[in-house]
Amino acid sequence: MGQLCDGPLLLANESSAFTASPEQPVPWLVYRPAYDRRWADDLRRAATSEAAWKEVRRIQGLGFTSYAHLIERRARERNWRLRWFDSTEGLYLALGAVPGPVSTALVPSPGPVPAENVRSMYRRHARFAA
Repeated sequence: MGQLCDGPLLLANESSAFTASPEQPVPWLVYRPAYDRRWADDLRRAATSEAAWKEVRRIQGLGFTSYAHLIERRARERNWRLRWFDSTEGLYLALGAVPGPVSTALVPSPGPVPAENVRSMYRRHARFAA
């Protein structure tokens, strides 16, 4: 496994492709179990894998205790509204709470999705999950 990369929004932010004014709220929804599992796996593999050992040392050398800690700090530095989720229901709840248009860096989309569309997707999902 290679070095942990910044997510699409962080890369776009650094290249100025993604811009937000300081007063424009940027919700950042992140699936936490993936980062927790990856960190635990890298810690476990660090004893036998030089690549994992280097990555753990790199993250710790930057002053972080885990990948989740790194994400939390970057969200704070950028004044983004980090929202962890750990399930499909959690994602839909988080998306439903976002005011205004919603767009995603992970799902190809022709553009922002009106918040009401996201809320209706949540309502449909919640109805089927019940």
